[in-house]
Amino acid sequence: MHDPELFLLWIWRVCLVLSAASLAIACGLAFRRWLEERARARKLARRREVEKLVQTLLASPLELVPAQIPPLARGDAGALFSVSLDILRVTRGRDADRMLTLIAAWNLRPHVEKILAGRRRSRQIRALTLLSYLRDPESLGLLLHHLDHPATYVQLAALRGIAERGETAHIPKIVDALSRSRTTNVPMLADILRRFGAPAVPAVAALAASSGALLGVRLASTMALGGIGALEALEPLVGLAADPAPGLRAAALDSLAKLGHPRAEPAVARALADPEARVRAAAARAAGHLGLRGVLPLLADALEDMAWEVRYRSADALHALGAPGVAVLRAASSGETPGSEMSGELLAEKEGVPA
Repeated sequence: MHDPELFLLWIWRVCLVLSAASLAIACGLAFRRWLEERARARKLARRREVEKLVQTLLASPLELVPAQIPPLARGDAGALFSVSLDILRVTRGRDADRMLTLIAAWNLRPHVEKILAGRRRSRQIRALTLLSYLRDPESLGLLLHHLDHPATYVQLAALRGIAERGETAHIPKIVDALSRSRTTNVPMLADILRRFGAPAVPAVAALAASSGALLGVRLASTMALGGIGALEALEPLVGLAADPAPGLRAAALDSLAKLGHPRAEPAVARALADPEARVRAAAARAAGHLGLRGVLPLLADALEDMAWEVRYRSADALHALGAPGVAVLRAASSGETPGSEMSGELLAEKEGVPA
């Protein structure tokens, strides 16, 4: 008779304990949140103090002498790291030089090395970005070390840092690292390689032609050759326009168009008969950019291509070739074929009136 009462009493006591435990946990979490907010507020306040000190020193008319620079507190490395990166991103000249003097005087490198040894990719990228502004060999060594980092964006940050410093002497090491890279962000890699400029053309061309490199790396290298814009890239790009990979052939034709040299005409003419539609479209686009009137008959034939993009690019290229190309478009627009329709539509688009 009493068993149900004891059972209910036991349940009530358990609920009471659980409620007390829940309340204690909630109070603990609230207290922890309060401590975190307080620590964050102190950290923000200290960052503002460090930033104010840095700005005062940068604005001072006196020369910055390391021995006379006031020391920072032991825990200010994080604030200095954040402030330094923010300032170096938007300053040049005297202020940037003075900021570098402060970084050296306050010995920020141990903090940067600690970040790089950690696992937070976003902080590693920020640390490598800061190193790109420094000029000492130790910082360069850290950038070179991270060329083989397994995380794509950390590797790209290191590569960008080396490019920003203009370290063309290390291009062979960069090419070696990229030939083994699994990088897939083609536009970003192409932009970074482009920053090395004309001295990098032979190495970048070799990377683009390397059958052992990832296709994305080869594509980025091919795009970079066009972005660099040096005439030395012409012959390598002509060779790449005949590569077995269709995407690489198309990228090579786009880069040849950027170089703007008429010696690319034979490669463009061959590509207008390529079995891949995207390559034929790239060839037509290049013909228009380069003003290659010698391929005008091939462009006229391409108006009847099976692929819409090829027909459009061919018609656009013919219009870019001036009076002879426009005459071809007008003549073609009088028929009833896909090419005739495309010719009429492009003339209406470009000239605002029906053909």
